[in-house]
Amino acid sequence: MTRGPSGRCTHLGGPLLGVTLLAITASPAQATEPDAVITVHNGETVMEAIQAVLPKVTAFDLLTGVIVLEFEEGWSEEKPDLECVYVPAELDLTVRVEGRDDGDLTGVGPANVRLPGFVVKAEGGSGGGAVHLQDVDLTGFCVQPPDSDGTTSRARLVVNGDRKITLVDVTMAGEDDRTVVDRSYGLFATSGVITAYNLQGAGFSTGFAVKLTDASVQLTQTGGAYTTNTWGALGSFGADVSLIGVTFKDNQLQDRGLDLDPDWDNDGGSIYAEGGSLSLSGVSFWNDWAPQRGGAIALESVASFTGCGLTFAGSAAGAYGGAISAHHSRVTLDAGEAGACGPNVFYGVSAPLGAALSLSQNGDGEQIHATLSWLELSQISGESTISASLSGTLSLTDVSTPGGLGAAGLFHAEGDSNPKIGAITAARLDVRGDGAPLPDGSALISVENTSLTLTESTFCGLVSGDDAAPMISITDATGDSLLQRNTIWGGWSDVAGSALISAQKVNSSTKYAYALRVIDNTLLGAGVERGVTTDESVRYWGVNNLFNQLAVGHSLGGEVVQRSHNLYGVSVLDPSDQNGEDVASHELVGVRPGLFIQPARGCDQLPRLRPTSPAVGAGPGADDAELNIYNERLTYNGVEYNSLDDIGAQPVGTTGRDQDGDGHADNVVCDDRDAEVNPDAVEV
Repeated sequence: MTRGPSGRCTHLGGPLLGVTLLAITASPAQATEPDAVITVHNGETVMEAIQAVLPKVTAFDLLTGVIVLEFEEGWSEEKPDLECVYVPAELDLTVRVEGRDDGDLTGVGPANVRLPGFVVKAEGGSGGGAVHLQDVDLTGFCVQPPDSDGTTSRARLVVNGDRKITLVDVTMAGEDDRTVVDRSYGLFATSGVITAYNLQGAGFSTGFAVKLTDASVQLTQTGGAYTTNTWGALGSFGADVSLIGVTFKDNQLQDRGLDLDPDWDNDGGSIYAEGGSLSLSGVSFWNDWAPQRGGAIALESVASFTGCGLTFAGSAAGAYGGAISAHHSRVTLDAGEAGACGPNVFYGVSAPLGAALSLSQNGDGEQIHATLSWLELSQISGESTISASLSGTLSLTDVSTPGGLGAAGLFHAEGDSNPKIGAITAARLDVRGDGAPLPDGSALISVENTSLTLTESTFCGLVSGDDAAPMISITDATGDSLLQRNTIWGGWSDVAGSALISAQKVNSSTKYAYALRVIDNTLLGAGVERGVTTDESVRYWGVNNLFNQLAVGHSLGGEVVQRSHNLYGVSVLDPSDQNGEDVASHELVGVRPGLFIQPARGCDQLPRLRPTSPAVGAGPGADDAELNIYNERLTYNGVEYNSLDDIGAQPVGTTGRDQDGDGHADNVVCDDRDAEVNPDAVEV
């Protein structure tokens, strides 16, 4: 390419290449047949190649029509000092390198050629042609109008017009020493529809690798990576963004030095999004950091954030949201249709509050909802893994901890910034501890100013800090809560008086008493805890639960509406200290639960009931019509059952045979031919 005037950009006056916007799996299609395919051979300049095909064209900006500019692999400019070229509205431009299959947009292509920066701008008329850049390293900068805060800025690729842009294997690196300006970007777009494959952005320290400034921008990117950016990898301000299979690594945010409202100086180590929408699929984040919010992602008033099959490893923030911080933003995490994306993995992430996710909104105006499912949480560090204060509902389902939860609580819904939080629903949580104690005073699950429905979940191997808190704590409830078909096992605390489940009122202005229903649960402690505690503000139902290795089963200070069909093992010192009332006659007291596997401080094998256990078939009798409201038809591990037929949450064991009819299978007794020999028999 010819050199432009000193300190200015060369204007390209005619179209070079036009392509239509592509679907993700489609190959580029030219808008029309090209007027010319111009091959730039090794050893010749761009203008020499153009004049060999179009001899009457004496300057680059005299080109018109649809032009394909094709470089031989290995081409390089002898004097690569041209900084920037313009692509006006009338120009359709394709720049590519020989040797790539036209239908292959994601595979390894030929070696990239080094070219100046580009400005794609609609300078006149009603619109512009398409622009396609393929196998290109953008090495020049284009100076552009000042940023929104008045700061002089420049970018490798500027898209200001209503254009369709396709980028295939394009790379952009950070600052160099040739031009000194206040702020440098990779891609800077104020409008246009951009489709990118394997876009690379690295090393930007005074601007985003990609900045999208307006709702008129759409970006879809498949593949590619953003690495070692210290101002942020991607900044979106109202745009619609979709990322598929993109990698973010080692983006360590420093203070941007801005004075804007809202203040996002220190938010979003890799991605900062304000307004618009953001959709991520199969995207991974490694070793991201933000001084304040969102070690990997910070969201502010985003209409929709969806993620499936995401990976966060080592993401951290100084205050909120080690991986994701979402303020006034709707969040959905799942595994995709039929689990196609896989789970969302959070490993080794940390922040003081919301170590993995922080979901917040100020006040109780517009309801913001969140749905979190298919999460894998391992080795988390912070006061709570997920913190929330949303006025809308929050659903948390299908959570596992394959590497152990780590030194953090699981969930905290706090009411300090929001006086009334939407209802919390959680199901199918499988949370295992690895011996690391939770922060002092932190519950595993703590909700304030809301209600909690928790079902079909298992917690074990968890340890509290020295300042013991309830394992599941409900404070100042604003609605009825239900805990059903859960197993809490393995010991929570060695501090006397702590509880596995607790409901209480702290704020004296709370006027109403709400119900707590604890049904069909297995509660196994370390011997010193209380199973369930309530104060005078709580109306209580406790039905069909199994209690073992506890100091007290029930410690109830409020109204007891229904307490029946519970089984207390002999290791429970006091089944109930419920206002001095006697234990109901239909409670089973002092009877061994009859477990195939006895309770222990570990998670390798959860206890299962023996078929002959008194917990089996101990549901409502013919005279217990008032209990039928609880006798629901449920499914557990694919097996249907009536909720009151078997006490507790664990399934009935069927391993082995019981030849002598003593209620113990042959794989757990020394002699299955003698009914006098079994684990429950008196030692002789």
